Amino acid sequence: MKEQVVRQATWAHLGKDITPETTLVSGIPEELAFTVHKEHMGFMNADNQFIRIEGTSTVINDMTGKAYGPVSDNYAAVSNSDALGVLQYIDGLELKKYGETQSGMQFIIGQLADVTILGDSFTPYLIFRNSFNGRYPIQAAITPLRIV
Repeated sequence: MKEQVVRQATWAHLGKDITPETTLVSGIPEELAFTVHKEHMGFMNADNQFIRIEGTSTVINDMTGKAYGPVSDNYAAVSNSDALGVLQYIDGLELKKYGETQSGMQFIIGQLADVTILGDSFTPYLIFRNSFNGRYPIQAAITPLRIV
């Protein structure tokens, strides 16, 4: 008798599971529903005066005070609530995972209903990501993965 293999998505062990108990704010997990602002970057000189580094700012998490790293003064930081709040309006989207990677990317993974094309069934997932360090733009991608 052939042993049945349990297949898992590549992100099965990433981030945190979204459960019915997860508090959602604007359609996203509460941990990701914070606002941000930019502050000028610089240093304190020997006379204890702040010397600004022209053209460089950092994005600050208003909830934790975390600085995400240097960005251009032209960088437009968009809070997760504004960027990802659209999730609550996508019919049939079931949020599955969320988290933040070591590189500063915040993500939410949602599952849509199964789709069958030419007799082949698969589950489409939507992956939304955002960061505040200039590395990852706000993105949404559908991943029509067929795990075999």
